Amino acid sequence: MTVKVQISGTLKEYSRETSEISISALNVGAALEALQSEYPSLYNCVCDETGRVRRHLNLFVNCDLVPIQNASGFDTLLHSGDVPAVWRSENGGSSWKKLVKGLPKKDSYFTILRDAMTTDACKAPAVYFGTTTGQLWMGRDGGEEWSCLFDSLPPIHCVKTAMV
Repeated sequence: MTVKVQISGTLKEYSRETSEISISALNVGAALEALQSEYPSLYNCVCDETGRVRRHLNLFVNCDLVPIQNASGFDTLLHSGDVPAVWRSENGGSSWKKLVKGLPKKDSYFTILRDAMTTDACKAPAVYFGTTTGQLWMGRDGGEEWSCLFDSLPPIHCVKTAMV
């Protein structure tokens, strides 16, 4: 099965400047092996010298966090039709909550650069993110419910908010 791997930000320099790579793989482990074979520099950014995913990275498949801390995570099956999601941690990354209300339900891929996500300073803060395909999204109440504010802007590299 051919799956698409989204590449964003500074990692693009290791993927021959492409933001999407097609890889033939049935599970996460096979996808990482294909990445190692076809894009060794990118693989080295994702995995350490032992073949484990680097500690500061998380992998997501079909919006679900892959348990890469143990070997079973590499057996996670891959499927087509990924669904975008925003994940929020309120305890330093010990647990994560998937926030999808208002986001597209299937066959949609977002690439969000590091500086293209921010919050405002309201009592119930909203979260904003821009995509490289020109969509600007707002998540009310800390991202509990999402709406697309703009759908046809140029690629968005940075999002900032200001209180007026």
